[in-house]
Amino acid sequence: EGILVVALRVNKGDGRVLERPKIISRGFVFAKRQQGFLDRVSEKIFNELKNKGLKGDHGLVKDAVVGFLEEYLFTETGRRPMILPVVVEV
Repeated sequence: EGILVVALRVNKGDGRVLERPKIISRGFVFAKRQQGFLDRVSEKIFNELKNKGLKGDHGLVKDAVVGFLEEYLFTETGRRPMILPVVVEV
């Protein structure tokens, strides 16, 4: 049912997520037509991570992203794409 790559930039020092994640969709939604949807998803992920206060442990951040998106995307689209979170320290 497609793939979503979620690229997160985190602060190397304290593990904070620095900005909204970049989302790359392959076979899930057509990015050019659904860019507004992907932008909303990115904003929701960013807010979810800020609200949970997750810092430092990349495993916890990845698990939170996958858990949130599995539920949210199924509710919104009825589909279950493979979700690949990528955490990059800067």
